[in-house]
Amino acid sequence: MAIPFTSLRFPRRPQDDAQRWGFQILREIRSKNERVVWAPLSRNVPRFLSQMGVLDGLKDLPVSEKHTAGMFLVRPSVEVRPTVTPPQIDGRLDDDAVWKAVARVTGLVQQSPAEGAPASERTDVYLAYDDEHLYVGLYAHYSDPGLIRANRMDRDRIDRDDTVTFYLDPFLDQQRAYVFSVNGYGIQADGILTSGGSSIASGAT
Repeated sequence: MAIPFTSLRFPRRPQDDAQRWGFQILREIRSKNERVVWAPLSRNVPRFLSQMGVLDGLKDLPVSEKHTAGMFLVRPSVEVRPTVTPPQIDGRLDDDAVWKAVARVTGLVQQSPAEGAPASERTDVYLAYDDEHLYVGLYAHYSDPGLIRANRMDRDRIDRDDTVTFYLDPFLDQQRAYVFSVNGYGIQADGILTSGGSSIASGAT
C-alpha cells in the first residue's frame, strides 16, 4: 500500500524536525471472532484515538497546513526510515529488497475476545517513506489458510472480511484519523474516523 502525502493534512514542521503521528494497526480475523491491535486498547478507556501508538521519524514532507499538535499519552512508538528506492506495490514482500531494510512492527495483542492476550496469528507490518508516499507492507500469517475470509467485492465493501486496518493521526491531537483497510484480495477501503466515533469518506486512496 502506498499512501500519498498529498492526500493527507498534517502540521508544518521546521526542515530538520521529524513528524510524530498517531498510529494504530488493527487486524480482524472473522473466523475466530478475533481483533488484534498494535497499541493495546482498553475497554475502560472510551476513546479509540486516545489509545493510538506513535509513528515517528518522518522528515522533509510536503506540508499542507500549519497546525499545533496536541498532547499525547505515552504509547508504543515505531520510527519509520526513508527509502531512496520505492518498493513495488505488488503484494510480494520477499522479492523486494526495500522491505528488508525498513521499520518492522510485530507483537500485536488481542482487543477481543481476550483483551491483552497474545494474538493467535502473527502479523508483520513494514513501514517506509519517501518524499511522496508512506509505504505499508503487511504479512498476515495464518496457521491454517482455511481460516481466511476474503471476498472479491467492490471497493469500501470489505467490512465482513478479514482485514488489516491502519490509522494515522498526523496532528497527534486525538481528534481525527485517516483510516486505510485492505482484505486478502487487496480490496481497499478508506475513510476518516473522528473523535466522536463517526466515519466519513476521506477521498484519500
